[in-house]
Amino acid sequence: MDTTVKSLAPAVRSILVSRVVKPLGIADYRGFKNMFRTEYQEVSLADLESFDANATVNPESLLDRGIIKNVRRPIKVLGNGELKKALTVNLHAFTGSARTAIEEAGGKAEVI
Repeated sequence: MDTTVKSLAPAVRSILVSRVVKPLGIADYRGFKNMFRTEYQEVSLADLESFDANATVNPESLLDRGIIKNVRRPIKVLGNGELKKALTVNLHAFTGSARTAIEEAGGKAEVI
């Protein structure tokens, strides 16, 4: 009896994974996940529009306004929306469109 249970255990396990776990999305078994990747907090240009003209935007000022939740995680500015004010933005990363939009508005995009 003991040998049949051992031989059935891998088959039962694979059936459970293929028919229950994967369709429900409980775990993702495909591909490679880089444990050293950098996950950014995303801030759009529309979020930066709430600042006054010629203001300096840094992680602390974003935290004070409630735009981000954690100062320790890096912040990336995305090019969504429009920016019409000249701002000095001191953050960790910028997309190409965000950097050009900030500089076209007369501001500076500086990487910390």
